[in-house]
Amino acid sequence: MKQLKTVPHLSDTELFEYMSAQKDLRAFRDWQIITAVQTHTGKKAEEIASVLGVSISKVYHTI
Repeated sequence: MKQLKTVPHLSDTELFEYMSAQKDLRAFRDWQIITAVQTHTGKKAEEIASVLGVSISKVYHTI
């Protein structure tokens, strides 16, 4: 499978701030996935999904 990466429009610190500010669980989970992909460069979708407890398709859909 492909390694995931993001185009860093936001710094890691800004991503953590956006993630922490979320009140809705779904929005928080989306930002959590984006943050995990950006801060753990080179990880595969399966690894990110396993750590965060979401499906692989959720990771791909969010990214």
